[in-house]
Amino acid sequence: MSTETGGPRWTWRDFAFLLITPVLAWWALRITLFMQHAYADPWFYTGAGQEFPTLVKQYGWAYYYVRFPIMFVNTLFCQGEEGVFGYVLLRYVIILISGGTLYGMALQQFGRLPARAAFLFLFLNPQYIAVTNWDLTPFLSVPAALTGAALWLWDGRRRGLKTFLAGAMFCVSINCHIFTITAVGCFIGGMSLAHLLWRSPWQRWLLEYGCAAAGFVAMWTAGWLYYRSVFGPAVEYLLAHLRHVGRGEAALAAPFRIDEDGDQLPKHRRHGEGRVPAHRLPCANEIADIRPSFAHDEAEAAIGQRIGKSRRLSRHDTSSVT
Repeated sequence: MSTETGGPRWTWRDFAFLLITPVLAWWALRITLFMQHAYADPWFYTGAGQEFPTLVKQYGWAYYYVRFPIMFVNTLFCQGEEGVFGYVLLRYVIILISGGTLYGMALQQFGRLPARAAFLFLFLNPQYIAVTNWDLTPFLSVPAALTGAALWLWDGRRRGLKTFLAGAMFCVSINCHIFTITAVGCFIGGMSLAHLLWRSPWQRWLLEYGCAAAGFVAMWTAGWLYYRSVFGPAVEYLLAHLRHVGRGEAALAAPFRIDEDGDQLPKHRRHGEGRVPAHRLPCANEIADIRPSFAHDEAEAAIGQRIGKSRRLSRHDTSSVT
């Protein structure tokens, strides 16, 4: 049997293929899931997933905190004593969502064999593995962009819902890493050119682009509501994000939380015997000291501590952080 657009229907074998093959590949090929050794930057997001409110209270509102999708998923999956399990589970979920939408689109457009080949090529691609298996921002921005593109190309029923979700995924992608706006922009431009060549009716344009824009705004709003739920009405997420886009990441070293009386929080806070800028980025060893049990073995914890001792970031080198 086939769908209204000619593609084969989903069966239990399709779901079993998606659920089982990544686990078998990890076991058979010994795929490394922890690839942030000797890098300081991913530890910022690892630490935020463990102690997000504590780090904000201690160091102020650093620029990378505007990436609410990463803050949310790392907090959701990696918080607590079982951070390693959550880290692995998050990667599995990312594979299922990004690979599953690609599989569904390819199944509907090309058939089951090409769909399986596309899914295998995706999660067995060394570049994809390198992008997703650490906590630096592309681990979420790249799969989100892929998911959005696959949803948009997934034709058939519920067209408005698919493009709405595509817009939401594009918001996640751009919010996690501003440079993915180039990939999203190229995709939107390509789809617009295709509609012009196909002479699509204006109703099709309105449905797709209107729903995508609504999904983008809805996801951004969800991020603002998430931060309000964590920090209360004092958080100025929208202002922080606009400055993040307009002035560049390095310029966002200043704190952007506004107290309830409307006054900006002081740029310096007492810490120990000296004064430490509120925006100073926490080092890897400081993050590891908060909850060192996240490291999957003692060697990684030791590496994280050595990184922190050798690379204490200050206001003058925040431009090197991605």
